[in-house]
Amino acid sequence: MSSDTAESERQTRHRSWLRTLLALAIVLVASFFGAALLGEGFVAVLRENPKPKLSAPPTSSGPIVITVDETRRHNIGLTSVPLRKGAYIKEIRTLARIEYDETRTFVINSKVDGWVERLTVSYAGMRVERGGLLLSIFSPQLILAQEEYLIAFRSVERIRRSLGAKSELFVQLQGLLGNAKRRLSYLDLGERQVRRLEHSRHVRRTIGLHSPVSGVVLKKMVQTGMFVKAGQPLLRVSDLSRVWAYVEVFETELPWVRLGQLVHLELPYLPGRSISGRISYIEPYLRHKTRLLRLRVELDNRDGQIRPNMYANARMETVIRPDSLLIPDLAVVRDNDRTLVFVDRGKGKYEARTVILNHNLGKGGFYELLRGAREGERVVTSGLFLLDSARRLEESQRGPTRPQKLPEVAYYTCPMPEHAHVRSKTPGSCPECGMKLVPVFKTKPIYTCPMREHWHIQSDRPGRCPLCGMELVQTATLPGYLRPTSSSKPTTMPTSKPTSRSRTSRPTSEPVPPTPTTPPRPPKPTLKRQPETQPTLYSCPMESDWDVIATKPGTCPRCG
Repeated sequence: MSSDTAESERQTRHRSWLRTLLALAIVLVASFFGAALLGEGFVAVLRENPKPKLSAPPTSSGPIVITVDETRRHNIGLTSVPLRKGAYIKEIRTLARIEYDETRTFVINSKVDGWVERLTVSYAGMRVERGGLLLSIFSPQLILAQEEYLIAFRSVERIRRSLGAKSELFVQLQGLLGNAKRRLSYLDLGERQVRRLEHSRHVRRTIGLHSPVSGVVLKKMVQTGMFVKAGQPLLRVSDLSRVWAYVEVFETELPWVRLGQLVHLELPYLPGRSISGRISYIEPYLRHKTRLLRLRVELDNRDGQIRPNMYANARMETVIRPDSLLIPDLAVVRDNDRTLVFVDRGKGKYEARTVILNHNLGKGGFYELLRGAREGERVVTSGLFLLDSARRLEESQRGPTRPQKLPEVAYYTCPMPEHAHVRSKTPGSCPECGMKLVPVFKTKPIYTCPMREHWHIQSDRPGRCPLCGMELVQTATLPGYLRPTSSSKPTTMPTSKPTSRSRTSRPTSEPVPPTPTTPPRPPKPTLKRQPETQPTLYSCPMESDWDVIATKPGTCPRCG
């Protein structure tokens, strides 16, 4: 029994060793083929500069260039396309809902009280023609009005034959006849029906209501034999040969929407067919709950293919600039707050370059390239993952870059708004509250677009945004350059007076009386205002690196 147990233990140990050796062999084979596929040294990144010695870490701040031979380029599928200029088109895609044309929708009602004797509309949705009879109403009020008109008409005819048309009685009866005829017109009896009444001398028992348009009965609110009152809605009829489509857009898309703009609609049940219309109305307010803006588009529907309450996919296009440098979305690499592309420099060399884009994706998946590359340069559109991995490895091996010098300090001031009048050339503490003074740098006015999507638009003078037309706002001002004459301690302006003084603050014009415990304060030196200077400052265009400021041209130490 013991020999069998020992034998089974030996077999178990033997199988475990075999499994371990098999796993190790698989790992070695995979490593060998992986190195053969990617190429020896590909992950380590080959630069144009020779590899530095191991004793000195690399500190080069030049562009990162990755070299890949032809075989490896074919294996990983590296492809590139040239940069070309074209129309930068903003494309808006949203949903639309089909509605009735309110200008072609009518409510049918009666102007007299009565009973419905005949109803030709059997159900809602029934097709009716213009001028067709919808229903007939029996009304005693209508009968009395017709009888009054016939009495006046007979009297006028009799007086005209007996006394003539110039008699005074004839003129009076003519006035009564006109009043009776006007009363019939109020009851929807037209000129043709009045002439028929004069010719037949027969009073009609009912009045007919006719359709004003050729369309569809949307709602039926009456039945045969029902008593109806004047003004009561009976039927609702609409002409569907033209319908409205309401399109909803976000408020940030409003700069690219205008009256008369062409909108293309695609219905899900009509694949491949596009229906076009133009914007006829833009609502002057946003929806409170959805914060969306509704646009109205008029659509031709003579074939009846578009039905109200349908949903459609809407697409609008606006040409922002007809001649812009375009870059495909597939060539863009996002790295935190940076945007990079890999430029094909030929002979298997690819340069990682930081670019500035208009972050509104245009039609066809193209961005507008504002800075960083030129027309005709080729950018990589496939195989970016391996190139970007090599770039990250190279950046980790490089030493930190030296930050650029900050602009010159204009003065130091108290961070409390109440003590903004405290200014000094040297660091120190506020004489009124004791807080540490903070530096204020010399800057120049910078104007930018208030729209967050257009933060890259910057100018050194007032104007309007070329993208949306909004007026540029100032983001930085030039403070006065103050220089103290004889003291290095924080001082205050003699002409300034604090708006809200602390318990220990005193006006600068009053002398400080001596106390038994506190020696008298020395007189405060005056500050002379020098002529204002406006040095040229340079800042990073990236929104996240706006605080990087330099007095000379160069590259951003953070994003390059």
